[in-house]
Amino acid sequence: MFGADVASARLELQGWMAAEPVSATVRNPSEPGTLDELLEVVCRELGADASAVRDGRRTRADAAARKVVAHRARTELGLSEQAIASALGVSRQALWRRLHGKVDSGV
Repeated sequence: MFGADVASARLELQGWMAAEPVSATVRNPSEPGTLDELLEVVCRELGADASAVRDGRRTRADAAARKVVAHRARTELGLSEQAIASALGVSRQALWRRLHGKVDSGV
């Protein structure tokens, strides 16, 4: 499958296994790639004000958008809780409570 003899097949297989998966290197251009892009997309979808979400304002729409942005930034973008909290104008502790189900109306 990978080569004519065992030795060349082994080398070919090791090279194939060491290669970076295509899915890890290719980003869907319609998906947000940065926290700012994600924030804009989520706010547009939920009808929230992006600057209010960044400032940590506590209206119902802003808090809902902040929760979605925080969750997606952590799971999809792999950002740290500290980086997300700083960008969203809330403390890391408040963000942690929201991400882990300890609801605080301000995040």
